[in-house]
Amino acid sequence: MRDLFQIFDERLALMRTLGTELNFRACSTNSNDLILASTMFEYKDGVFVGEVLEAIYEQIWRLVRDYILSDEDQISLKANFDKYLDLIANSYKKPDKNELYSALTGLRYEATKLQFKCAQTMKRKERREPFE
Repeated sequence: MRDLFQIFDERLALMRTLGTELNFRACSTNSNDLILASTMFEYKDGVFVGEVLEAIYEQIWRLVRDYILSDEDQISLKANFDKYLDLIANSYKKPDKNELYSALTGLRYEATKLQFKCAQTMKRKERREPFE
C-alpha cells in the first residue's frame, strides 16, 4: 500500500504536468484528492496545502476558460505553477514550513495578479455551453 507522501509526490507531479497543459480543472480534482488522503491520514499540513491549491486551481481554471490569455500570459502562468509546485513538492515534508508557506504565498499572489489582470484588461471568450 502506498503511503501518504507517495500520494502527495504523485499528485504534485501530475499537477505539474497538467499545469503545462493549462488543465487546471483536473489539477483541482487532484488537489481534492490530497485533501481527502490527508484527512484520512490526519495530516493537517496536507489538508492545508490541498485546500490552498484547490482554491487557486478553481479560480485559475475559470480564468483560462473565460478569458483570452496572450501567449505571454500562458507562458508566465505555466512557469509560475511549475516553479511553485516544485518548491511545494520539495518542502512539504520538511519540519520547517517556512519554504512551504513561501511557495504557497507566491503561487497565491501570482494567481491573484492574473485574476486582476483578466478582470481589468482582458477580453472574455464567447461562451458556447452554459454549464461548461
